[in-house]
Amino acid sequence: MIIVSQDKYNILNFDTTVNIGVEEISTLNDIVQISAQTNGNTIVLGKYETEERAKEVLQEIVNKYTEYVTINNPKQGAIGIYDRPKVYEMPEI
Repeated sequence: MIIVSQDKYNILNFDTTVNIGVEEISTLNDIVQISAQTNGNTIVLGKYETEERAKEVLQEIVNKYTEYVTINNPKQGAIGIYDRPKVYEMPEI
């Protein structure tokens, strides 16, 4: 899966990511960001006004990552489950 950063300047390959997490960047106005660590680099994926919203976005990433497609045949039932390529675009604030 790939993740497109909120500002559309970075694309992250989820398979080479060590960690994605929420971190507070401003205690004055409670801005938090979602960052990813990969190969010794840190990439900011998006910034949000609340920790709750950032956690919701993390859950959306998990949901997208675990998505799959089931192909059904009315006569035979489920005949295949496929893990299709995925893209997650970080939402705005």
